[in-house]
Amino acid sequence: MHEAIFPKEVIAGVPRLTLTGRERLHVEQHQGLMDYEPEHIVLRTVCGLLRVTGAGMGFQMYTAAEAVITGRIDQVSFTEREGRR
Repeated sequence: MHEAIFPKEVIAGVPRLTLTGRERLHVEQHQGLMDYEPEHIVLRTVCGLLRVTGAGMGFQMYTAAEAVITGRIDQVSFTEREGRR
């Protein structure tokens, strides 16, 4: 029944990323902030650690499950969580 109402990624809890140019990244369904510096941001997700690198980055908005990162975004990547194989 939920499939008709919600997209599969919402039910599965996987993150949804929307990158607008190189200046704005909207992340939905993250599981918390692991690390923050203006040159890199790391968020936990069910897919592993989401690493965003760039310059002058900060949060335009941040909630328990959603974040909007602004600044110069050079790279967005996933890595395994620490201790996971």
